[in-house]
Amino acid sequence: MRRLRLPDPQSERPRVRLRINLVGVEGVTVPLLSTGGDGEVLQDVKISAFLSLPPDRRGIHASRVYEAILQLTNDRRSWGLDQMATELSVAVLERDLGCERSDVVITARLF
Repeated sequence: MRRLRLPDPQSERPRVRLRINLVGVEGVTVPLLSTGGDGEVLQDVKISAFLSLPPDRRGIHASRVYEAILQLTNDRRSWGLDQMATELSVAVLERDLGCERSDVVITARLF
């Protein structure tokens, strides 16, 4: 059986070299065990994670960003939201080589 090699557009050189400040995933809803003044609480949070895109890249691997979100939220650790945002920011940068900056926004409902 012959293998079909699929193109990887994110790794190809772009026709026009442009730096893009924010590209990523937005509004991924996941359950998160978070810590606060009243102890631990399990709550649904929305996570948006973005990377800068250097001019020599055509795109990011969005699935790697999503994988980083799932890996950290499935970790079963209790997080402060600020700590989670910091850890996720580092994790998405490590997964998508060549990007210099990441921005993470986590929103949660207060009761």
